[in-house]
Amino acid sequence: MMEMDAEKKFSRELRSFSSLAVINIAFSGIAMALGLAVAVISIQELLSGWAAINAAASAVGLAAFALSIRWLLAVTELFDGLDDIRDEYSRVKAVRDQQALAGLIARLAAHYRSNRQLISRVILLTKVAGACFVANGAFILLQAALNTPANWAGALGAVAASAVNFGVGAAGLSIPHFFREYSRCWEARLEGIAEAEKSLSALMEGE
Repeated sequence: MMEMDAEKKFSRELRSFSSLAVINIAFSGIAMALGLAVAVISIQELLSGWAAINAAASAVGLAAFALSIRWLLAVTELFDGLDDIRDEYSRVKAVRDQQALAGLIARLAAHYRSNRQLISRVILLTKVAGACFVANGAFILLQAALNTPANWAGALGAVAASAVNFGVGAAGLSIPHFFREYSRCWEARLEGIAEAEKSLSALMEGE
């Protein structure tokens, strides 16, 4: 029973970690597309006539595009490490090898430790992106309320767009929350490993 509980807990931890990586790949892709769109539109307007605001907008768009690429590459690298663990877990789960499962639990904690700084930034970016989607959903509803659509199709379109924004925003806000719960377990495991290493070192020195 305890073995089954350990496997289920590890499965949930791995799923939470993967969800954080996947939603950040999606968010970075959206940010990249928006940054490029802003830059292209602003550059086209600059070609028609110089304006300081268009120059600033194009610079911001290009900077956002470049940062989004870095964000995407970093999260993709994080996801690649998880993908290896997921593949190994599929094989371990099929044969129910508890020793191998213990090794995977240690590998997941080690993956978290080696990417701790990146994960902290990713969590912050996820929350910010989630809040932006929620705010955009509210803005769409407010705009529809102030400027009543001419027909039902327009009203349904506004509601649908708002619902999509609220859904994505809710995912962006909730995934980091649940991930934090599992990260506390990894922190505890890492502390336990560190204490065990200290004890072993002290024992070796005593010999």
